Parts: sequence; C-alpha cells; structure tokens
Amino acid sequence: MLRLKINRSYIEQVMKIGSSRVFWNNIKKTYRKQGFLFIQTKENRCIIIPERVFKNEEETEKLYNFVKEKIAQNTME
Repeated sequence: MLRLKINRSYIEQVMKIGSSRVFWNNIKKTYRKQGFLFIQTKENRCIIIPERVFKNEEETEKLYNFVKEKIAQNTME
C-alpha cells in the first residue's frame, strides 16, 4: 500500500495498481496491538497501520478515536 485516505465517508487504500474503498458501514471494529492499529471489516479483513507512521502518540490516539466514533455512528443507524 502506498497511501491511506480516511475521511467521514470511507477508508481508501491507494496502491500502484489501483485503489480500494471501504465505507464505514462495512467496518466491524478497531483495536491497537503491539504497535499496530487494526481496522477490521465485516468480511474479517484488516487494514493494518503501523503506529510508527504517526508523529506521536497523540496523533495515533486521535485517529483511533475517530475510527471508533465512525464505527459507533454506523452501528446505531
């Protein structure tokens, strides 16, 4: 993967061969483990983000909380 785009509507993985979007209603859960942030889809696939790509812990936590909020919003709908 070359780039990851996360916004209010979806998560997009951009690669050399193309891109793939996962909308929030298809995200099941997120968790942090051993230096990685995992975003699991309802199809049990994971988007794995190494925490080392963030400037600091605050940035990591900010994204983690954003993902949790989006999952909660789409679970209630």
